[in-house]
Amino acid sequence: MSRYLTHMKRLREPEEPVARFLDHARGLGDKLGPVLLQLPPNLEANVADLRAVLEQFGSDVRVAVEFRHDSWFTSETRRVLEVNRAALCLADRGSRPVSPLWRTADWGYVRLHEGRARPHPCYGREALSSWAQRVAG
Repeated sequence: MSRYLTHMKRLREPEEPVARFLDHARGLGDKLGPVLLQLPPNLEANVADLRAVLEQFGSDVRVAVEFRHDSWFTSETRRVLEVNRAALCLADRGSRPVSPLWRTADWGYVRLHEGRARPHPCYGREALSSWAQRVAG
């Protein structure tokens, strides 16, 4: 999803940005994969705004949300993701999770940012095995 919605509008007034994105993205047909909303690290939780954004996507579009501010990790946020069948993006830093390991949809999204293996920022077998076990669990 465009940074216009997440970083400039900061999730406010989502109708036009989401509609414009979907007008273009729907051209992919059945090749359209999950849409990632990566929120800025300084965007504190506003669950009402998140709900309004998620409601703009049709039930046929899978949405994953990557929160980068700890204030989002509440039961209320989790419930909004679950109701809208949106996946919490499981993200990492240094091969370690930086988000809760919530399952909020019947599918998942993992974003591996930076491993500790060489050459930097690769992932070693042990880190990848750990992530495979987390996802399987």
